[in-house]
Amino acid sequence: MPDTSPSTVSDTLAKRIFELSPVGMAVLSTDYAWGSVNDAFCRAFGYTREELLALTWNQLVFQDDAGLAGKHLKPIFASKRRGASFEARLNGKGDRTFLAQVSASSLSEDGKAPNCILVAVEDLTERRLAEEHRRHAEKMEAIGVLAGGFGHDFNNILATIDGNLDLALEDLPESLTGIREFLSDALNATRRAKRLVQQILAFGRRKPAEHRPLDLRPIATDVARLMRASQPANIEIALSLPDSPLVVKGDAAQMHMAFLNLSTNACDAMRANGGTLSIVLGLKPMCRDGQPQTSCPYASIVVQDTGVGMDDALLCRIFDPYFTTKPKGEGVGMGLAAVHGIVERHGGKIKVTSKPSCGSTFEMLLPVVADTVPDDDAWLLDDGPSGNGELVLFVDDEPSIISIGERSLVRLNYRVVSSTNSQQALDLFRASPDAFDIVVTDQTMPQLTGIDMAREMLQIRPDIPIILCTGYSEKVSEEVVYEAGIRALLSKPILTPVMAQAIEKALRSSA
Repeated sequence: MPDTSPSTVSDTLAKRIFELSPVGMAVLSTDYAWGSVNDAFCRAFGYTREELLALTWNQLVFQDDAGLAGKHLKPIFASKRRGASFEARLNGKGDRTFLAQVSASSLSEDGKAPNCILVAVEDLTERRLAEEHRRHAEKMEAIGVLAGGFGHDFNNILATIDGNLDLALEDLPESLTGIREFLSDALNATRRAKRLVQQILAFGRRKPAEHRPLDLRPIATDVARLMRASQPANIEIALSLPDSPLVVKGDAAQMHMAFLNLSTNACDAMRANGGTLSIVLGLKPMCRDGQPQTSCPYASIVVQDTGVGMDDALLCRIFDPYFTTKPKGEGVGMGLAAVHGIVERHGGKIKVTSKPSCGSTFEMLLPVVADTVPDDDAWLLDDGPSGNGELVLFVDDEPSIISIGERSLVRLNYRVVSSTNSQQALDLFRASPDAFDIVVTDQTMPQLTGIDMAREMLQIRPDIPIILCTGYSEKVSEEVVYEAGIRALLSKPILTPVMAQAIEKALRSSA
């Protein structure tokens, strides 16, 4: 008959729990050799049972953490404490190091010095990654809020500069070519500043990428300029661009981020001794079965440095999220992971070659498209359509925007009633709803937002055309805007031709 005595059942149960536990468990003897290990313990380290039993505690613990045995385990063997729990870096198979929670407990029941102790090991890698991911998400959310506030305020400043430059150019005689050139350069700078704000807002928010035909050359030029301005003199920046446009279908902000991340990493690799950062753009035929396919070329973006380089062990991990070789506090290891994700979302590939002391070469390959890149500034050649004396209710809580808007609209042959208070503007409209032909309003204002004010006005007069202007458009979805009955959504700063076209279109649609 089987032995069913309590002690036998208890021993069998303990053995089964040890063997089947999802937590890595092992018995450690006084000479720090492993007496027995369970399957989970083997999986944690990547060794077979036989391999582990031939190793000792000191061989499995990271060298800098070896002293933890004397601090936490030795008192248990000496019966000075029953157990201990501590974090330690452990060595897995294949030079893999992982952080673990180590729990140790005496196996002696009579208070005497134990011959062995029970050790449980829990790999903390996934938990720490999750914590790091949560902290990163919180940080990104905070950046998004800051970026939004910055975008709104800075776009109002840009709109004031932009509008005054535009009005000055209109008043300036054509004969003063030198002054007109200076003002035109300043106006172009405000447009570049607007795009920079859009990139900051895109970085700070989680928004679906906007893919459209995109020439990569201006992005490379801008990143090279940023690198020259931000890097020490011992790092040389070399840029090589093709003569004709290199067009891919992509999101400008994400492409800019990919170029910038690769270039920044390259410069970091040369921080100690300097060197050369090379950014080279060109066409590369796609190969199939070893043969070039000229009908399917790829845009090749090569970012090369002459820095410290990497060995094979580092190369296989560089695209892992949160993996970084930088000192603590200088990066969380998301840069190359982000680049990898951007390239994949654009239907491309990324390659890397590197050797210690010989630098690194990253190559992004993106499908080329035959589309023409739209000229975002083409509309500037036209002053835009003029009005016929229609009355515009212009609402913005920023007095400088009101001043610019009034003068611009009057020059476009519109009459203007303006207000810096959305509640006051609603009261004006409520008093004479048929007097106004169109409403142009800011979104972010005290009392009532632009959308809330628009809803109230449309309750009073459903056919009134309304244009919403915002410096923080990512907080206002087009779906919400058009569901509210608003005819157009414009992003500040808004130059006169854009405003003129929007007003003309809104008036025409309500005729």
